[in-house]
Amino acid sequence: MKRGQRSFGGFTLVEMIVVMAIIGILAATITPQAGRMVNKAQTASAKAETQSVMTALLAYKGDRGYYPGRDFFGDHTYSYYYGDAQSLNEWLMSPGAFYLSKKLALDPWGNGYYYHMWLRGNPYVDVVFYSIGPDRTNSSWDGGVWLTASFAGDDIGAMADG
Repeated sequence: MKRGQRSFGGFTLVEMIVVMAIIGILAATITPQAGRMVNKAQTASAKAETQSVMTALLAYKGDRGYYPGRDFFGDHTYSYYYGDAQSLNEWLMSPGAFYLSKKLALDPWGNGYYYHMWLRGNPYVDVVFYSIGPDRTNSSWDGGVWLTASFAGDDIGAMADG
């Protein structure tokens, strides 16, 4: 080392700046790709979860003749379930009824799942189970798009005819 040069653990200041610049460039390159990979993993997880629950709902209906739910309108034709999955857990994991291998929780973005179905009065109409996705906007239900057998926005889910 020449006289007057500063040393940082055997490295000069210029060497340290070069190393920090390389680390900064690598971080700037990798961070966006990692974020996209995490989003893809969350989307795949939500798709798998909603398909699994739909299979459980269809099995429940096959055994009992109707989908799990409560009549919120008093006319015994339509019911829905919003928010956390506690009620579906009660129906799909009741003693002796193991339709799911684990209890439902929140979707990968921390939102509750949505569940809509016709109650016993009309068994041939859609049952829908979905996540509102990372934007936390219920694009499908609010816009009525699910009636066309598709989801809107970034909503992810599964639906089936009775």
